[in-house]
Amino acid sequence: DGKVKVINLASNGKEIWHNLLGPGTTFGEMASLTGKPRNASVVAVEATRVAILTKLEMLKLMQADPSIAIWMLTQLAIRLHQANETVRSIVSLSIAQRVRGELARIGKQVNGYTGQLVIEPTPNLSELARKLNTDRENVSREVSALTAKGILKKDPDKLIILDPDYLISTSIL
Repeated sequence: DGKVKVINLASNGKEIWHNLLGPGTTFGEMASLTGKPRNASVVAVEATRVAILTKLEMLKLMQADPSIAIWMLTQLAIRLHQANETVRSIVSLSIAQRVRGELARIGKQVNGYTGQLVIEPTPNLSELARKLNTDRENVSREVSALTAKGILKKDPDKLIILDPDYLISTSIL
């Protein structure tokens, strides 16, 4: 139960965001399988309950039920794909493109907002910046620019994407 974020800290103390994990996911399996030190930290972002398995318990479970091993391999492959996409994004996309892409990704269709997307509650720009591996000022600048262009509309409790097609078309190379 709950949610955790997977992060590293840069030498300057800046948080490098990797992932947000929720119920039914695992973490720590890479270090357990390889015997190498962990390569990231996991921090609870809300009240969280976890089950802890030793390496031996995990291996016994996977041997007893190979579908567990297949599930874990699938989860690791999904995370590797996500990590590759994050690296590609950081290397090849501008901050503006990354912000636009993330806003389009987290926007949801809501009744009464035909042709528009809604992000509710309004995203925390500092959290969004950490997720995009940038700083809050860059995210704030881009959100303000998109608002001035009429692409976004800020309401006290939500962010309305008035032109989702613009965000999508300008967030990719």
